[in-house]
Amino acid sequence: MAIPFGRHRGRDVVALYTHMQEIWPARVSQQLSSSDIVAGASIPDQKVTYDASCHLIYGQHAGSAPLSMMKTIPGLELVPLEGAEMCCGGAGVYNLLEPDLSSEILKDKLAHVEKTGAAVLATGNPGCHMQIGAGARLAGMKLEVVHPVELLDASYRNAGFYENKK
Repeated sequence: MAIPFGRHRGRDVVALYTHMQEIWPARVSQQLSSSDIVAGASIPDQKVTYDASCHLIYGQHAGSAPLSMMKTIPGLELVPLEGAEMCCGGAGVYNLLEPDLSSEILKDKLAHVEKTGAAVLATGNPGCHMQIGAGARLAGMKLEVVHPVELLDASYRNAGFYENKK
């Protein structure tokens, strides 16, 4: 989906992200069960952990689809995250309505992330991305928070899939 530039770009970005969050996990899961994802190249020196959103796990029952996709990336060191099935404290606007409890939940999540030793955390939910990313930054953690598709993109870029072939 190409995102056109212009005054409606914000709506287009939201539509794309909504599409990726709501449609993508189920489709990836179906694709993985019926075909192979093309292998790219390795992403050097990347220790990655994955945190599925509560909505993806409990609402869509597709929490493992992005994890399966990331496992196709050659050499990617995926470190299991203890408590990955637990909320990060973002929960939509929960962090705004209950900031103290949200902070405590986030503190537990970040402690588990830190134990993994991962420099990168992948999550497909924008709320989790913001909650964990902001919490890590405020805690002084050296943690990059990315969408799982960004890892596949880096693998494809390293493999030269995007170079113009003449």
